[in-house]
Amino acid sequence: MKVSQIRHPLESLGLVRIERGDIRVERLSARTKPAVPFPHRHDFYQLLWMQRGSGFHEIDLQKHPVAAGQFFVMKPGQVHNWALSGHAEGIIVEFSSESLQKDAGGFSLEDRLMQLPDAITVKSVKSAPSLERLLSEMLSEFESRKSAFEKILESYLSVLILLLSRSVKDAPKASVESEALISQYQGLVDRHFREQHGVEFYSEILKLSPRALTMRTTRHLNKSAREVIFDRLILEAKRMLVYTEEAVANIGFDLGFEDANHFSRFFKTQSGQTAQVFRSKNRKK
Repeated sequence: MKVSQIRHPLESLGLVRIERGDIRVERLSARTKPAVPFPHRHDFYQLLWMQRGSGFHEIDLQKHPVAAGQFFVMKPGQVHNWALSGHAEGIIVEFSSESLQKDAGGFSLEDRLMQLPDAITVKSVKSAPSLERLLSEMLSEFESRKSAFEKILESYLSVLILLLSRSVKDAPKASVESEALISQYQGLVDRHFREQHGVEFYSEILKLSPRALTMRTTRHLNKSAREVIFDRLILEAKRMLVYTEEAVANIGFDLGFEDANHFSRFFKTQSGQTAQVFRSKNRKK
């Protein structure tokens, strides 16, 4: 398996061409065979609601069995691939960050999206009928393209994200301010993890001490601020090991490790196996 580091743009995929800032809603039955027939990345969000079908959907090396009542949330930069049965049915919603309205509660919809898991089973959740009705309305608006359909789709998308967020957050909610800070930290890590491996860089931007930042991440994510950085490094390392032909040493250099041996030790400590063993095992899948 090999995947390019290229992020396929919103404009290049789908049956109907759209521009950034637009929202595309299409039937899965017309897209069961992906336009890019190998693991690849997007530069946009893709939401997939399964109504029927079988197969698998792989997102960042995690292979999820496909079944009715599942919702998949792909974020920009994730590597994904699917193999679906010919009778699969569902609804695909694709959009970029420019399509998102601001949440009146002071917590951005993009923050909520980024905190959603890659796969959500909503079949037994009370919100499932609401989700299906909402998605059907979105599909109808996109296909009919009546007056002001773009604005209506933006509003529906906001409701969809909030319903999904509600369906996976049964635990008591943290304050909006705390959630926003955690999302800001995760966003900073996602942008700078290659060159900044230390907590101090991020805590300084957030105007917190490293200890205070770690207390926040431990409370909300059950991991230290340092572990958030290390997890992001390991995720990217695993992507590159499985989906590219880059030498292990070059992967380490790309991730900001000046010494190849340091990267090898880091990977083994964090994952429990050497980079070479991980690559060999996962390419046999």
